[in-house]
Amino acid sequence: MRDEKVNHGGDHTTKPDLVNQVIARFIIDTCPGGVKLWLIQIPRRTVMKNVEMKVEGHFLTIKVDLTKDFGPSSSGKTIIIASTEGNVAVYGHEEAKVGLNVYRKK
Repeated sequence: MRDEKVNHGGDHTTKPDLVNQVIARFIIDTCPGGVKLWLIQIPRRTVMKNVEMKVEGHFLTIKVDLTKDFGPSSSGKTIIIASTEGNVAVYGHEEAKVGLNVYRKK
């Protein structure tokens, strides 16, 4: 079995709300009879809502505009102000993850 990672250039951006460079992972295996199996995994690209993250030296700064409103949460109990939409890696420090939700009561 062969496992390859391919970086599709041009996916890295300096926009603060786009994170997680897209990397496709191909797993190739040959079955009896010469039949090739391909498994292609492409991680979800995360678009954060109203969250700007900046790394300066050893410090991570997170900026959120508290005047913004992205409508009700899925439960309908709160109004979303900002979200990372799940856990995201900190650029340049991929071992560090951030999961942020900022909301107010309805």
